Amino acid sequence: MKLFALALVFASHTTMVSATSTFPAVSVSVQQDLGEKELAKNQRLASFPTGYAPCAGDAQSIKEAAYECLSTWKPAMKSYPSKVVYHFSPSLRAEQRTEITKATEFTLTRTQGFLDFMGQAPRFHLFFNIDGQKECERMAKSWKGTKTSNWIWERGVCSTDNNGGQSTGSSIRRTGSAMVNVSADRADWWIYHGMPHEVLVDFFGSSVEQILGSKPVALEVGQMWVFYLASRAAWQASGIQFLGESLEEYHSSLLPSGGSATWQPTVRDPRFCPQGNSIRATRCGAFDWSSLMAEHPWNYAVMDLASEFVTATFGPEWVQRTLWPAMVREYARGNGKYPIYQARGNFRAEMNNVAKRLWGGKWIDLENAIDRYVVSEFKLAGVTGLE
Repeated sequence: MKLFALALVFASHTTMVSATSTFPAVSVSVQQDLGEKELAKNQRLASFPTGYAPCAGDAQSIKEAAYECLSTWKPAMKSYPSKVVYHFSPSLRAEQRTEITKATEFTLTRTQGFLDFMGQAPRFHLFFNIDGQKECERMAKSWKGTKTSNWIWERGVCSTDNNGGQSTGSSIRRTGSAMVNVSADRADWWIYHGMPHEVLVDFFGSSVEQILGSKPVALEVGQMWVFYLASRAAWQASGIQFLGESLEEYHSSLLPSGGSATWQPTVRDPRFCPQGNSIRATRCGAFDWSSLMAEHPWNYAVMDLASEFVTATFGPEWVQRTLWPAMVREYARGNGKYPIYQARGNFRAEMNNVAKRLWGGKWIDLENAIDRYVVSEFKLAGVTGLE
């Protein structure tokens, strides 16, 4: 069963500083310190890797390496060190509520890299609804962190009876939320795949909020596919470890079902570029999620395989422990002097600085490696019209 479209949205109401403010002066120096510590702990690579992560064991292919890393991924903590509040719709059975709690705890206890970077674990309010749009709205309005988020029901996860899931943010600082709004017959699948994804997505925004003072500005830091590297690893690991998915079941769930390509899939596509109207964002290109969603193979298949490649190459926690801290540090260094949401740095130059620090090369090394793997797997899946 394919994952339905999941929006990654950090609503503007979560902003804790005005649009004319600059980042807190301490944030840049703190971020640099945190980033350097992470790099020292996780070792800079001499070059872009051509093999697999240590967790891959004796794997002979990327999919085997990713599967081994995900199936053996253990939590770095016994329990999540902050409060988690669950909001369940009336029709959810007791056993489903138990499984939602288990799947969420599975995900949260695998966020140690983010927590080391952030310095404080955010609280969470998690919503799981199978009783239609009105119940979704009632649930969203039942907590003050989402109560004022009109976009949730006007154009977001509560806009229809069975819209899917979203990382829904919060108007309360150091607090995150995620919501699943699906039909009853889809609930079990979303327990083990959708909710882990939505929960982990929040950590990208929450980490930037704690470091730079604003959750939405996280969407300016990097290309959208980067956010999905860690979150897709979470739902892939959940499916393997909870549902016992075999290698082929796991890998085939990431692939399209043949068909003729409407584009040449690449993570370098400017439609993946950072969101926002800043000079930095527009230098990268024009973000356009809607048009990417209409392509075949669609953008989620690209990101699923990108996540598989990164897990196989670097391990399931590399993004949260190493890549994301380095990206946020570089963003702060290049744009901390500008008004918030008005970054004027050079996106490509900044990402090349990140790559130089991590593996001594350029950002396009990672992009090209992902593209080669994605296209090769699409061809094997029967997609035609690809270069």
